[in-house]
Amino acid sequence: MSTSLSDVPAQIARQDVATGVLGPYLVGCVLNLLLGGVYLGLFSSARADLRQQPLKAKAVSWAVFALMVCCIVMAAEELVDTGVSQKRSAEELFAGPPQSNVLPLLGGVTGASCQAFLMWRAAALMPSRPLRLAFYAATSTLVLLALAGATLFSAMGFILTAGGESPIPYFTAEALWLWPSAFADILISAALAQTLHRRIAGFNPHTDGVLWRLIVVALQTAALTSVVSIAGAAVSTALEKSDDVHASAAGFAFWLPLPALHAISLFTTLSSRRHVQAQLSGSNSSGHHHNAHNNTLPLSVISGSGGVPGTKHTAGGARSSRAPHPLVVTVQREQAVSYDDGLELDVRKGPYGLDGSASSFGVGEKGRSSDEVV
Repeated sequence: MSTSLSDVPAQIARQDVATGVLGPYLVGCVLNLLLGGVYLGLFSSARADLRQQPLKAKAVSWAVFALMVCCIVMAAEELVDTGVSQKRSAEELFAGPPQSNVLPLLGGVTGASCQAFLMWRAAALMPSRPLRLAFYAATSTLVLLALAGATLFSAMGFILTAGGESPIPYFTAEALWLWPSAFADILISAALAQTLHRRIAGFNPHTDGVLWRLIVVALQTAALTSVVSIAGAAVSTALEKSDDVHASAAGFAFWLPLPALHAISLFTTLSSRRHVQAQLSGSNSSGHHHNAHNNTLPLSVISGSGGVPGTKHTAGGARSSRAPHPLVVTVQREQAVSYDDGLELDVRKGPYGLDGSASSFGVGEKGRSSDEVV
């Protein structure tokens, strides 16, 4: 055998330790890649629709896209590095390479960007200024706490990689990131759902159905990230002081997919605008088609079978029958359904108008009818 293929002495961890430490981490990296690929595919297919979004939505979408590209590149690098690295002692497996500690920071910034935009969007729909300010204060606090927790978690990783002692337990920093992030997602989606629910006025089943659709989208958006964040935070809290290396790294499988989940949630929220507008357009088309066949309704005052026919007198006194004049009722109805999600604000009046009220939102329907009797 060639000397270049000879083995060298090395310290390696037991198989059960390597499985416990690397298993959740590799699962999280793979999920990050898969979900990141789903997001990139969705973003690419809807890139033309992005031009129709307001400037702020475009800026946030492209910023999240850039962050997701960084997350995907880092996750791919970690899979390759973990596969080829020969630093296999228990401590080296747990600490990982220094660049791996960038992933929590990227995840925190991605989540904070999505949450800040969704917070602004939900607040724009609130009619009460005090309620809107309270919502801003509570949600901003949670978002900033989550971002601080992600930064602290990343910093603790760099300290451990350098061989130092972290001032707080490593997984405590992880829990400080995931708990506020989960509560922020729940608060934003609950506020949006409640605001939309209050606008259901029972005008007609179609308009109410559109609002219910938006509520479902809001709750589904929260479910993607909140469930994963709560599960990861619960695992991190339960194991933050555990010395069992077989289970202490289980939280890695939960926070690594979070950036992609937040990005997909943002895309789902923005794309709901397009789906609702398509639904409204389809409703208008079908409504006009229906009205085209029912605008003129000829109604005879006298029944053709059992009524008394109309008569007239001739010069000779004879009676002759004549056809009855039908009563024609013409009904004209104009229907206009509009959808405004509060993203397009009047820059001349500011985000809340001259009087400080929230910008308009709603799925409205206006009708005009006139009857003509002939």
